[in-house]
Amino acid sequence: METSSISFDNLTVTCASNDTDGDGIANEFDLDSDGDGCPDAVEASVSGTLLPYIL
Repeated sequence: METSSISFDNLTVTCASNDTDGDGIANEFDLDSDGDGCPDAVEASVSGTLLPYIL
């Protein structure tokens, strides 16, 4: 898990990125975050046109 922190006086904010499938790409940027071979957009039933390079 990659983390980044930023501090202001007595306040510290830490953000963590999960990588569920362990491929080195954080889930929020991974087109297939669980690594099952099916793009997240298809699993979520996103309507509309998907670009060919995503599939």
